[in-house]
Amino acid sequence: VLTGLAAAMYYMRDEEKGTFSWVSFRAKPFVALGSQFIPISVAAAVMLVSLFFSHVTVSLFYELLILLLFILCCTGFCALMRLFCRKLQLLAMLLPLAAVVMIAVCPVFMDLKELRLVGMLFPPYYYIHAVHDEHFLLQMVLYAFVTLTGYLTLARLTKRT
Repeated sequence: VLTGLAAAMYYMRDEEKGTFSWVSFRAKPFVALGSQFIPISVAAAVMLVSLFFSHVTVSLFYELLILLLFILCCTGFCALMRLFCRKLQLLAMLLPLAAVVMIAVCPVFMDLKELRLVGMLFPPYYYIHAVHDEHFLLQMVLYAFVTLTGYLTLARLTKRT
């Protein structure tokens, strides 16, 4: 997630500099998604290798499946965060806060049931649960679909207004 938010900030900076001025209006949301999807995928590949060598993967195929879904969830989440923030400085200020909140509300160290609804806003919540519960695969698919569809819809609406 942090890699995706950093990639979103780089995209915002590049957008301000006019790097993507040659890209058509229709293609820009997809270019933005790609600029986040690629770094998130690289970070996920490093994560997979780390998990494999530390012998904490459940099975390689299952780990690849939930990691692919996690990449899509992170891409959608970070794209929405970029749209909601609109300013590079605001996103930069929210990045450390997002990290702390995700550690607190996602079951990284402990599972606080009282914060479950807040945790469901963040991609790590689904990934961590999906490692041990296959029922969360469908929830990850739904989360990715909702965030990516929401992003694409809002990206088109915000450019028109």
